[in-house]
Amino acid sequence: MKKKLYITLALCAFAHAFAWAQKATVTASESGKINVVVTSNAANGLQSLVDGAIENYNSANGTSFAAADVESLKVGGNVVALNVDFTKGAVSSIIDLITGDNGDDASYIWSKMRGTLKKLDLSSATFNAHFAMKGSSGDTIRLNVPINVLPPKAFWRGVDIDTDLAPTACERLKYGMSALEEVVLPSSLIGFNKSTIQSLGTMLKGLISDNALAEQVVKYITEDNADAFLGIGDYAFAHATSLKSVSIPYSALTPVTGIGAKAFYNNKALTSVKFEKSNTIFSKGKTGIKTICSKAFAHSGLTEVNLPQEVDSIAEGAFQNCSKLDAVNFEGNASAVRYIGNCAFMGTAISGIEFPAKVEHIGEEALRNCVSLSRVSILGTDSLWMGEKVFYGTPAMNGGTLICNRTTPPVAIALKKKTLLGGYDGTFAGLGSSKTATAVQHGTAITNAEKPVNETDGTLTIAVPEAALTAYLAADGWTDLLAEPAPAPTPGDVNDDGMVDVSDVTALINKILGTATFTDQACDINADTKVDVSDVTALINIILAN
Repeated sequence: MKKKLYITLALCAFAHAFAWAQKATVTASESGKINVVVTSNAANGLQSLVDGAIENYNSANGTSFAAADVESLKVGGNVVALNVDFTKGAVSSIIDLITGDNGDDASYIWSKMRGTLKKLDLSSATFNAHFAMKGSSGDTIRLNVPINVLPPKAFWRGVDIDTDLAPTACERLKYGMSALEEVVLPSSLIGFNKSTIQSLGTMLKGLISDNALAEQVVKYITEDNADAFLGIGDYAFAHATSLKSVSIPYSALTPVTGIGAKAFYNNKALTSVKFEKSNTIFSKGKTGIKTICSKAFAHSGLTEVNLPQEVDSIAEGAFQNCSKLDAVNFEGNASAVRYIGNCAFMGTAISGIEFPAKVEHIGEEALRNCVSLSRVSILGTDSLWMGEKVFYGTPAMNGGTLICNRTTPPVAIALKKKTLLGGYDGTFAGLGSSKTATAVQHGTAITNAEKPVNETDGTLTIAVPEAALTAYLAADGWTDLLAEPAPAPTPGDVNDDGMVDVSDVTALINKILGTATFTDQACDINADTKVDVSDVTALINIILAN
């Protein structure tokens, strides 16, 4: 009997080892770490598969690797990226909904591998949501739903402290997938529309016996946390400071509709993002992306971004402080973008930008501190509202060009002096001064009416439709930037006192001697592009002729 028992145990052990070999394999990497491939994964079983495969590898090779030594991980099958337990009473906060008890596959990868994992291949994976609820009989019901979205905080589980200006070292190292260089997302990744989200909430409600809890669950899913189902959730790869590139897949079923808030926040090495396009007959060339949420790529290393033509909203700070971003392209002749949020491109390296015709809103400080910005073009004839300090801190615009092709002047915030520190706000605060900032519109000189505190003089060229020039000159906000064309200076009136007399001769001589700073234009009497004694002779002749 004992011998038979031993044989049975041996067979079981063989079957167990064979199962590991079929579902998860481990190989050594060139760097002395390990690579793991999981070919099939039952819901919420990734940890046991990977740990078991590593244990078998160690036994066979006399090594002592652990999950923290995984350098490359490829996962096929189900991956639980959202684990929510509603059996413990009412959900008290949004973080409870998003992360639950952290007993999911994504949390395992994050907690065990975030310091070593360089490549994460999820191309063959299906993302699931795991819900635990109380049924009508009082029993616990566990439900795995193939949502195929990358939910909020999937690979970043810290508490957001919203460090907009300078993410702290503590925040980066403690919470980010700091070693991750490459991620491959599944082509099946989708985005839920409003009706699908509501259907999910209704289904879950029917499985929960506690009516109050059921209502709260539905509210969190359909209202408070709807952005979780865009396709790429909030903070999904936040602080993955080594991630170099990312490709957002296209699904023919229901494409990803948005990039969540801070999804790729502080990804310093991220130089490019690709939005994959459909090749099908009815949606050829489309991506499905409609929304770039708040600070989605802020503080990243992007150098260029090509925004798909379906994008209609770029939220607050979406590309804020991407200091290497020097090109923003709105794809297609009919770009759908209507909303540009506050600080959307603040602190970037762009030298020029062309806003599409359908843009209706350019938020406060949208282009603030873009120190290389020298050319802005605004297309189309639709209505447009522009916030305060859109161009503040853009020194290259004092010498640059502003083109607005709208026949109706965009609504601009009037320049006004603040009580605090005497600063100026308004849409065009920070552009030139009334003495030297001039612009040309179809040969008509236009001068700036105000000079904000501490701003340098410059020359801004402004182009507006000729037929709309009068309307622009009278429009709120624009009147701060534009004044009625100044009359041509009187020939010989060097000191600009309205008369041509001997005092102008004195002024001209002082200019030649270098003891006065009258303009070359006023002093070049004979129009030979030089200011010298021949101009004194020409000025005297003018006075004698009068």
